[in-house]
Amino acid sequence: MKSKGLILLVGLVSVTPAFAQDLSSIYSSSVFQQGVIGMGKPTLEAGQKAYTSNASQNAQNNASARISLNAMTKVLQYKSSSTISQSVRTDLRTHLIRTNSSPEFQAEITKALSTDAIWQEFDRLLTSYGYSSRNLADVMAAYYVCGWEIVHKQEIQPQQFKAIRNQLAVTMANSPDIRRLSDAEKQRTAEAMGIMTAIAGVGSQELLKQRNQQGFAELQQAVYRSFSKQGIDLKQLKLTDDGFVMG
Repeated sequence: MKSKGLILLVGLVSVTPAFAQDLSSIYSSSVFQQGVIGMGKPTLEAGQKAYTSNASQNAQNNASARISLNAMTKVLQYKSSSTISQSVRTDLRTHLIRTNSSPEFQAEITKALSTDAIWQEFDRLLTSYGYSSRNLADVMAAYYVCGWEIVHKQEIQPQQFKAIRNQLAVTMANSPDIRRLSDAEKQRTAEAMGIMTAIAGVGSQELLKQRNQQGFAELQQAVYRSFSKQGIDLKQLKLTDDGFVMG
């Protein structure tokens, strides 16, 4: 799913060899482990708890899936605010610069997050496939898929992404914790995850293009550790046409 849109993102983040090598620190940095996850901790905890408990089931066979999926996912949508968008970028930029002393890395992060260009391109990417950056299930699906693709060094097919998105949508829409989230909480979670997913996705492609096997292996390990801390073992997740299945 990623190639068409993420190629456009490369122009927004100048992925030099040194910057690409530092990508592993993005995933393992405190902003991602505490800041990004902390921005929407109720969303991630509730969504992942529901996700892991239902990962071995086809979402279409879930009893709650008898309700129209479109109607169900309305509770996952949110109205965005430019003020919150700016706050998210500022928080990410501040924390990432604080956790990495490389002048080149700091310059690239500052450039990349000085505007909402990355988020807007991420939004266009989801829209081009019929999804929305203003829907938590769509954004979280992109987040999981990007992580899975990096760890497994494999791209998924559009129908598989749809199955994963529906799998997450059913479980998240039925989570009381997620249903109680405000628009602001949904937006901070979605935008932080989307921006980090886009940067990691671009970086992984560039590392492979540069044949930087060491850098890519470090990124794989960083992504794997990040998801492990959230209770998700990406190496044990098997991909089927019905979504993810725990191995």
